[in-house]
Amino acid sequence: MKKHPFHHPESSLNIRKTSEKEKIAFLISQFKMPFPDDVLLGIGDDAAILAPIPGFKLVWTIDEQVEGQHFLREYLSCRDIGWRAYMTAASDLAAMGARGWCALSSIVLPHFVSDSDWQELIAGLREAAYSLHIPIVGGNLSQGSALSLATTFLGYTSRAISRGGGGAGDKLWLAGPVGLAAAGFRALQAGRGMEPSLQPAVAAWQRPQARLDTVEELDKKAQAAIDVSDGLAQDVFSMAEASQCQALLDLDSILEYGGNPLAQAAEALMADPLELALYGGEDYAIVAASSQPLTGFSCIGELQEGEGLYGKKQGKKLPLTVRGFDHFI
Repeated sequence: MKKHPFHHPESSLNIRKTSEKEKIAFLISQFKMPFPDDVLLGIGDDAAILAPIPGFKLVWTIDEQVEGQHFLREYLSCRDIGWRAYMTAASDLAAMGARGWCALSSIVLPHFVSDSDWQELIAGLREAAYSLHIPIVGGNLSQGSALSLATTFLGYTSRAISRGGGGAGDKLWLAGPVGLAAAGFRALQAGRGMEPSLQPAVAAWQRPQARLDTVEELDKKAQAAIDVSDGLAQDVFSMAEASQCQALLDLDSILEYGGNPLAQAAEALMADPLELALYGGEDYAIVAASSQPLTGFSCIGELQEGEGLYGKKQGKKLPLTVRGFDHFI
């Protein structure tokens, strides 16, 4: 039986649990990180107060991680859950070529979450916030039947980058591993998460990294961008469709980019590395369309006249199935 990361209610019947007021006080103490000068009032009041940033457009996004839908507690520590909730939301800023300004976190806690587990959850959020230097300036806390963390980010950019700005002739550029996270999840499902050959894959799933390090390059050169959350094939198709183009992926380049970590994980799991890369999802890599080379990215294809998604392998063009993660299927 897999170890449950939260204490069951029966195990803590005689242990006093902190009140909502005490939990909020703990939150305030943990997120009193240095705020930028334009954050006039951060966490601790009814709302945060920000000063406008002259000359920039604001970018606003929200993402929610719900137990049973986006993660399973038996495969994650409480700290990992907090980290993932923050990073998966921050990834949407990177997809828009936006720098992070501040974040809000809304948490729904089941009644059986112990104080120690609650503190570890917040530690994961705090660790991620410090990693990206984007402060959490407020949020909400309530109790419910399932654990969920909704994270809202406010960012800023000098110009708008969307998934629909690409054009025929633009190359497709990838930053960040694809396929590793899916391999890591499969390894955990099979009870093989501790095997050395699968450790990089497990880490990729448990601790995704929002690619905000790509924002400066995207801001200068990208025509369109998207983050790879639902799977490379589906997300590239979404960008191509929004750009009214056909996407052609260089399958050999994708496998080469995955390198030894993907190849080793796929071999250990007896899986197809290309299938993992195209359809795995939860990578939070960035794909961009640009007519210019992007520093820190690898070219994996191009946009062409037409519609649909195609792959090129050893010089041959073939249609690719469009599928990936869907909340409602």
